[in-house]
Amino acid sequence: MDASIYPPWQALLDSRDALGLPDLTVQSLSDFMAAALDPIQNPGILPPAQWPQVVEQAIVVFSKLYPHLPFKENLGDKYGPRPDPVGMLKQLLDEVSRNPPPMDEVEFHTRMVEAFASVHDLHTAYVRPPFFRGAVAFLPFRVGYYEDTEFPHAPHFVVTSVMGGIDNPDFVQGVKLVAPDGNTSFQSILDQAVGLTPGANGPANLHRGIMALTIRPMATYGTRKWVPPFDSDTETFAFVAPASPETKFVTVRWGVAKSKSLVVDLPSETGGTKGNTSTQYRSSMGSPDWSYSYLASQMFYRRSFAAPLPSAENVSFFPEIFRFQWTFGPAAQDQFDPANFRVDLGFNKRFGYVAIKSFNRSASEDVSVDLPNEFERILRLIQPNAPDGLIIDIRGNTGGDIITAELMLQMLTPVRITPANFHMANSPEVRDMLARTNVTGDLQVFQDDVRSNNISTGSLTPPNPLTPPARLPFQVYQGPVTLLVDAVTYSAADIFAGGFADHGIGPIVSSDPVTGGGGAHAWSHADMVNNLPADSGLGLAPLPHPGPAMSFAFLRSSRVNANNLQAIEDLGVGVTVSKPRAQSDFLQSLGPGPISKTILDACKAMAAMQPYRVEASNPLQMDTNIQVTLGAVGLETARFFLDHDPDPVVVVPVSELTPTLGEQHAGTPIRTEVISVPFHPDGTPPGMIRVKGFVGETLKTSTRILLTQKLDRRRR
Repeated sequence: MDASIYPPWQALLDSRDALGLPDLTVQSLSDFMAAALDPIQNPGILPPAQWPQVVEQAIVVFSKLYPHLPFKENLGDKYGPRPDPVGMLKQLLDEVSRNPPPMDEVEFHTRMVEAFASVHDLHTAYVRPPFFRGAVAFLPFRVGYYEDTEFPHAPHFVVTSVMGGIDNPDFVQGVKLVAPDGNTSFQSILDQAVGLTPGANGPANLHRGIMALTIRPMATYGTRKWVPPFDSDTETFAFVAPASPETKFVTVRWGVAKSKSLVVDLPSETGGTKGNTSTQYRSSMGSPDWSYSYLASQMFYRRSFAAPLPSAENVSFFPEIFRFQWTFGPAAQDQFDPANFRVDLGFNKRFGYVAIKSFNRSASEDVSVDLPNEFERILRLIQPNAPDGLIIDIRGNTGGDIITAELMLQMLTPVRITPANFHMANSPEVRDMLARTNVTGDLQVFQDDVRSNNISTGSLTPPNPLTPPARLPFQVYQGPVTLLVDAVTYSAADIFAGGFADHGIGPIVSSDPVTGGGGAHAWSHADMVNNLPADSGLGLAPLPHPGPAMSFAFLRSSRVNANNLQAIEDLGVGVTVSKPRAQSDFLQSLGPGPISKTILDACKAMAAMQPYRVEASNPLQMDTNIQVTLGAVGLETARFFLDHDPDPVVVVPVSELTPTLGEQHAGTPIRTEVISVPFHPDGTPPGMIRVKGFVGETLKTSTRILLTQKLDRRRR
């Protein structure tokens, strides 16, 4: 079908260069699905003779390697029928083993998606063959929701943006979507929209239903409606305009946008090598889900991220990952102020804001180096400008690299982070593999457990971290920190939120009661074939190529400290401050507008918190000691440590420091003094001085000086 027949499609095509999608094409849903079955248009059609091989490999992983299955089964009917992916796959295997099989290729792939979707786990996805990748079905509008303050469980579903070209002048941003019959809830329509791509818990399912209402990646999305013969290329919606009680209707057409830029590779397709699991396969991101946020931001907001200008001090070098601002800070390069911090929020305090959109970058060789380095740079910019509190916003962050997330988390607290636990499925086949054959990388610690008989009788192996504690950095930002999450906060972002809560860093604020509930370390099926021993006895074999792909939750994560061994999968991370979603929250996300209620709730929480800060500056080396200017706020003692020695060499009562006029911090003068810090007992100067601030015996904040880099070595 000629895209010019439907104006929104033509408007999209006219903008493809500006969107960074120069090869973008658009066609109708029915044309796309018909092309999928045409061997001329889709020469990569998977022959029916290869279907049993695909099904058998899924059965192998679900029955032997999938760590979540016993727990999913124990959820009962909480999120639908009790999951039985192995039973579903065995039934499918029986059908596709017939000659000829009683289905076409589209039906086969839909049945596979259906089996994977039964476990409500976005890490565990069936990805259709290459023809479907980079293709996203869409309707030309987006939806958000807010809750009535008097009826917090009665959401209102509102159109937040509309693509150009819709010929209904009444269907504009701000109209409310309602059920066509006027009696049932619009929620039932969202339940149908989520199809075979459900969330892990109730709030996540709601958010995914809203996204899937208008944006559906063809490689992973599943719906029975899209099995031939096709129901329709169009959808009709009932809506009510803000100023009128009359229910009106609009009919819109499904288009399928396709571009190489929308293809998302699974982990093993990103250049990893056999056996290198320690650096290549830490990703926890449900990668096929990425095209939701990317396509939506590109197609509907039409905001490309320009390279940062050197003079723009509040623009990240990775603007697709970080957005930040502080109270009365400079205007962002693109005039987008995500927190409306350039207006007076009424707290007489200076707050900062950092949004982290992902813990992953497609154009990075090692995200666990470049993203933490950039995060540290941003925090150092924010610290003097926002000493009274910092908002970290990971709403909508679907995950990425687990080690990256935990390294960044450490920069927000003086308490040493205990990395999240991970477990393998404790199946007989896994134990046998670990006992008989050598593994490398992340799996080595699990093998050590088996060979030392440190193995449990439950469904999971003993816990082990993925993040090496020795790699953890030091605290960078000092001050109250609040975390913003939502039910789309998922995977590595879930783990970040769990660590934030488990280490008592600060309150978690959200309009949802829990995060998305994705607690796992994902591998593709190809990861398993390439990185598990060839003689493992698991029965793993490559999938047909080119052909479908599969990703699985391979390691199950659990929390630490007070929540030790509690799962994140399905449960998510509970929030501290949960209030109904306000209309200002999604309107603010579109650009400057009403101050987000969630942002204000976070500021209120920080305004009530005591800030703590310790500073060590101007080091000057003498003959036997180092002179350091100490500054402190809100503390009782400051303690100096040399290098990694466990005992302090100097303990300074903060009350004895001199109050410094001029610089005010939350209404309290900062106290400063020059302190003499002695060398090591053997007379050698330290390479690092750590300064920790305490109230009683409770560590509140810390900083450090790397003397090898910063020390003025003039001697007297």
